[in-house]
Amino acid sequence: MVCDAGIPLIDLAPFFQAEAPEVLELRRQKIGEIGNACEEWGFFQVQNHGLDSKLITDSLKVSSEFFDLPLEEKRKLSLPAGVSPVPIGFCCDSGLDDKVENKEHMFFFAEDGKKAAKNGGSYAQYNVWPDTPASYKHLLSLFFSIHLFCFGCFMSLISQSLGLSKDFLYEHYEDKLNALIMLHYPPSHSTDEIGLSKHQDGNILSVVAQSEVEGLQILKDDKWITIQPRPNCLVVNVGDIVQVWSNDRYKSVLHRVINNRAGTRYSFSFSCVPGVTTQVCPLPQFTAGVNEPPKYREFRYGEYMMFRFENKKVGGPNSEEITIKYYAI
Repeated sequence: MVCDAGIPLIDLAPFFQAEAPEVLELRRQKIGEIGNACEEWGFFQVQNHGLDSKLITDSLKVSSEFFDLPLEEKRKLSLPAGVSPVPIGFCCDSGLDDKVENKEHMFFFAEDGKKAAKNGGSYAQYNVWPDTPASYKHLLSLFFSIHLFCFGCFMSLISQSLGLSKDFLYEHYEDKLNALIMLHYPPSHSTDEIGLSKHQDGNILSVVAQSEVEGLQILKDDKWITIQPRPNCLVVNVGDIVQVWSNDRYKSVLHRVINNRAGTRYSFSFSCVPGVTTQVCPLPQFTAGVNEPPKYREFRYGEYMMFRFENKKVGGPNSEEITIKYYAI
């Protein structure tokens, strides 16, 4: 395991090699490294992850072409309030505590849950797609297909690192709201300009592809540590739901994005999100199974998600950000 300022960098090559005794041993070592990273950092980077690096590069380029469009063109992709259950499409005025963040983003859903499809309740039906650039929808559709594989891989590895079966976490909840957010951070005019306010991810898992311009930071021991972009690497972090499921064994940590004087930053974040009807509570494997009391009361994910979306509205009703501490016992 190689570290970037202490942040683990994990090579996943053994998981794409033919099985042999030495390869199986390497896989066990890597799963142990992932577990240590989730316990100590909540974040890690991966290389040799199996995703097409050209597709990632091309998609970041298409993203830059979209964000270069005039603002009035991009605003046409902002859905009016009340059209969709949650904010989808283009946004340039998100923030916290009445402070607008210096960024733009596009948000999409790509559900794969049988329950959502069967009931016709897919949030993906509200997605809006730009006509320009012409390759935009094609590339993002490919990305959606690949990110399902991506989550199958990372969910499996994190599940095994917790001592669970490889498919346990992915099959633990039926309704899935896998999502993609595409982000653009303009160059900074100061040393501490906030592109994305400090927060913990309210999901299960995030996988981030970032351009070469740095800005992503995590809080560790009361210090902000920058995650250096590395060629063909992805950033992975566990979210609040994994922290609850593991009864605080794995950590969902504070992170933010600082705008960079050196240039414009682009990134994609794939988000594995439980369906709104999912009931969330610590798993018995980490409570009764080890004689530990649960640290969180059970809650409905849809309630938590709406709290978080309200926080992202500048001037929203929540005076302070609601996190999983709201459900702590």
